[in-house]
Amino acid sequence: MNAAYVGAPNSGNRIKMPVHNDASAGASIPAGTPVVLSVDGTHDGMDVALPSNKGQTHSDLFFFGVVTDTLTAGQPGESVVWGLARGAMLVRATRAANTDNWVGSTSIASAALLSIDTVNNAFVTAAAATGSITRRPLGFLANDLASFASTLSTATSYGTALTILTKAFVRAL
Repeated sequence: MNAAYVGAPNSGNRIKMPVHNDASAGASIPAGTPVVLSVDGTHDGMDVALPSNKGQTHSDLFFFGVVTDTLTAGQPGESVVWGLARGAMLVRATRAANTDNWVGSTSIASAALLSIDTVNNAFVTAAAATGSITRRPLGFLANDLASFASTLSTATSYGTALTILTKAFVRAL
């Protein structure tokens, strides 16, 4: 366990745990992605996976923080399990098809509760979630997010989810 209790002013306290990407081949876990424990009898307590590989219920129960660096299949790394995660991936908008225009978003104030979006392997706020977050929140935004206007489908990425890296306070313990 790596606990940073004292640091530069405004550095934020956090606890990091060693993790291991349990994917056998190909599946990288990008930096800033929320991860879940793989409870399968092999390296339990250290092996982690993408939420999309485990489903919503497993992800809610076995959330294990935010990885600090990109982990290729079989690679070890660290996950922030409690405290300030400076580059947490958050879904800002989704669309049905990559040819649809992006719908604008209002600003989001800090302290918005976070849950896991298992489709996009990122956090989602209660305001953006389908329905409300009825399960235990896994963290909250640690800064305000500005609004953005609608954009044409070809003006930005070609995917169906628009994600950003933001500051969040997470609690997996």
